Amino acid sequence: MDQSGPYVLFTLVSYSLCIALEVFFAYRRNLSIYDRQNTIANTLVFFGFVLVSAFWQTQVVLKVYTALQPYALFNLGTSVQEYVSRAPWWSYVLLFFLEDFCYYVFHRVSHKVAFLWGLHETHHSSNYYNLSVSAREPWLYMFAFLFWTPLVLLGFHPVIIIQQQWINVTYQLFIHTPLVGKLGFLEWFLNTPSNHRVHHGTDTKYVDRNFGGILIIWDRMFGTYQREEETPTYGISPPLHSNSVFVIVFNGLWRYLRGLRSAP
Repeated sequence: MDQSGPYVLFTLVSYSLCIALEVFFAYRRNLSIYDRQNTIANTLVFFGFVLVSAFWQTQVVLKVYTALQPYALFNLGTSVQEYVSRAPWWSYVLLFFLEDFCYYVFHRVSHKVAFLWGLHETHHSSNYYNLSVSAREPWLYMFAFLFWTPLVLLGFHPVIIIQQQWINVTYQLFIHTPLVGKLGFLEWFLNTPSNHRVHHGTDTKYVDRNFGGILIIWDRMFGTYQREEETPTYGISPPLHSNSVFVIVFNGLWRYLRGLRSAP
């Protein structure tokens, strides 16, 4: 197991534990927020996402980022060890904000560009909303890494960038829950469960809102913020009524391609 092994293992164990707790409290409250077949499908989609992402990031993304390093504005080291020894502490804080902003831009564009929405739809297609839904990640975001290339050109090390991306994704695993209410002042700057429930809503005022990853400040700055009022209606329009892994992953893309074929 490599250096990321303990982190991945801890994440999976804690995530699984949180799902078990959510199931328990939902049962205690008599809430029907889980469906067995839907949850199994979410889990299988997640395994596929992890396998595809691990291969793509190590075999393609990391190599592209490394090839861009000589053109970076600042050079803090070509190896991870050299970078860690030379990079000032505030560069990690800066990376935290810049990486989250890149995610915001990428996420917002994914909702506005038809082809990217065809891929991203996978994440929104469940008619249920619970922690297992956060594992419903697209497999085919092959060109998404281009949105983070400015960070490489600024001088951040590719490995550190990818680590920060995974921290962002990991944080979002834990906010897909209907059981946690509003969190007071945290709602102003964090992407909380309440803020993210809005993002998954198909209600008119909730559509294309709250694109942030860890932070919600970008939505407030660029006019895409919407606070949670009534409980959202989850899913996509039209709804997807299938627990087939391949339908979940490829339905949006197939619908996009059919639209291209019939377009003038």
